Amino acid sequence: MGVPLILATPQGIILTEHGKNLANSINDLDYRLFLIKSGIDENVKDESGLVRVSLVDALSAFFVAPSIEDLSIKHPGIHVHLRAPLNWTDIRENQTDIMIGFSPVDAAEIECSTLGFLHYIPVASKSYISRRGMPNLDNIFEHNFIHSEFFSAQTGLWKQWLNLCAKGTIGYSSDQSFSYGMLVKIGMGIGLLPTYVLIEPSSVYLDLDVHIKVQIYVLALRERLKSAPVRIVYDELSYIFGLKNPWFERDLRLEAPPSKFDTGIRRFFNL
Repeated sequence: MGVPLILATPQGIILTEHGKNLANSINDLDYRLFLIKSGIDENVKDESGLVRVSLVDALSAFFVAPSIEDLSIKHPGIHVHLRAPLNWTDIRENQTDIMIGFSPVDAAEIECSTLGFLHYIPVASKSYISRRGMPNLDNIFEHNFIHSEFFSAQTGLWKQWLNLCAKGTIGYSSDQSFSYGMLVKIGMGIGLLPTYVLIEPSSVYLDLDVHIKVQIYVLALRERLKSAPVRIVYDELSYIFGLKNPWFERDLRLEAPPSKFDTGIRRFFNL
C-alpha cells in the first residue's frame, strides 16, 4: 500500500490511521458485496429465497425454530438460515438480513423496531436447593453463582445481579446461553435466566430482589426488506417476540398458560 498499516507496541499490534481507513473501506466494500450477492437473481415480489436471521441460540431454539414448521407450510419457498451473531450491535458485520438484539441501532440503512421484553430473574434447580438449601438474602453468602460475560456489559443494566453475585461465590461461567442454562439445570449454582425457563419443572424462581427487564429489538437492512421473503420473516419475528407473547409482556410474569408461543419449550422438555 506504500504506507505503514500496523505498528508493534508493548500492548500488541495496532492499526495506524492508514490501517484503520483501509480496514473500514474493506468492511464497507464487503458489506456492499453482501447486498449485491443477496439481490442477484432475486425478484423482490417472489416469496421464495434465503433469509439469514441472527439471534442468541436459546431464543432461536425455543421460539423461532418451532415456528418454522408453520412458516414452511405457508411459504414453502423460504429458506431460513438461523445464525449466532458475531456482533450484537453491528448487523452489517454479521452479514445477516435480520437480527434479534438487545440494543437499538440508529442508522439510515437499518430498520430498528422495539418488540417485547425479556425478564431476567434468579433461578436455581430443585437439585441445587435439595443439596444447598433454599437461597435467601440472609444466607446468600453461602451459595454459588454462575456468571456470564454477557452480564458484565458496562451499561448498569445488570447491576442488581452483579451486586448479588458479589455476596456469594462465582463457581462457574459460560457465555453460551444453552450451556449457561444447563449449568443451572444440573444444579451447579444460581443463574440469571429469562422467566420462560420456569416452564421446565426443575427450575425454581428465587425471590432475591433481582428483576432485570431487557427490551428486545428486531433489526433489518432496509434494502433487504424490499425482498418479500425477508419481509415475511421480519413480520413473523416481530410477532413471536412482541408484546402479545405472554413471556415478553411489559410486566413480570412468572407463569403463563400454555400457548402457541411456548410450544417449542414444552416440546423440548417433553411437557
